[in-house]
Amino acid sequence: MWQPRISNVAWQTLAGLLPARSHTGGHPRSERQILEAIVHIPCTGQAWTRLPPALGPFLACRRRFLRWRDDGTLKRICSPVLPEQDAIWQQRLAAYIGLPA
Repeated sequence: MWQPRISNVAWQTLAGLLPARSHTGGHPRSERQILEAIVHIPCTGQAWTRLPPALGPFLACRRRFLRWRDDGTLKRICSPVLPEQDAIWQQRLAAYIGLPA
């Protein structure tokens, strides 16, 4: 069962690192929900197609992952020092996108 991983304290730091929203169609998604979906994949090792429904459609989340990976957003998310409870998902995300340990 899916459980949120990003603490409120971490979210306050990370929200400012995200690019401006660009809504191009479909239903707008919460940026935090999208980031939770992105973090879910490296933390569980599941395929994108197995993303829990609570996190939104996997295609939308996967597209955002690719955009944020390519524009450096995910690298920025892996940079700040976050609370200890967030360090595990942050390290797994960094490894997933290929950042050095």
